Amino acid sequence: MKYLSLILLFSSFVYGAENVKRYEIEAGTLTNGAVIKTVKVASGSQVVGDLQKKGASVEFIINHGSSAGTFDAKLAYACDRNMKTFMKVNEEKSIVELPSTSNWQRYKTLDLKLTLKPGENKISFTRGANLDYLEIYNSGLSTSNESQQNAEQPKVKEKLPAQESDPTEPIKPEKETISI
Repeated sequence: MKYLSLILLFSSFVYGAENVKRYEIEAGTLTNGAVIKTVKVASGSQVVGDLQKKGASVEFIINHGSSAGTFDAKLAYACDRNMKTFMKVNEEKSIVELPSTSNWQRYKTLDLKLTLKPGENKISFTRGANLDYLEIYNSGLSTSNESQQNAEQPKVKEKLPAQESDPTEPIKPEKETISI
């Protein structure tokens, strides 16, 4: 196994009336063939790629301060077809369905809800699309922003129990189509 460790960098900025932290996913620890790719249209011109390889993953730790609860988040990604990624936040595992962005150079964001604890939180993605960044909105679920209330919610296929079998096994293609 080859490991690449980088210091996770983040930037804070104000989005509307909300405080947002952006975490560049490529600053995480990459394993089993995941690589950093240069993509001009990506934030910071870099993304984590080759997550389609068996066992490929990226993991990073964020310090969420003293706040705990469920928070709105956005995941920036690109894929040429509908894909799934295994997401783990601390010990909670789930499968997130990522609708196609048409090609590997077109990035979109997907709205997520993340349950975070105070202090350090470990987040990982195994398999799936090219990943750019994760933004976490500190105002959590109490927003009156109409565009966020009407935003499409991610299709989380299922929550996986902590003792679930190894998520690095190849994902078998399904005939199911997700329409947006």
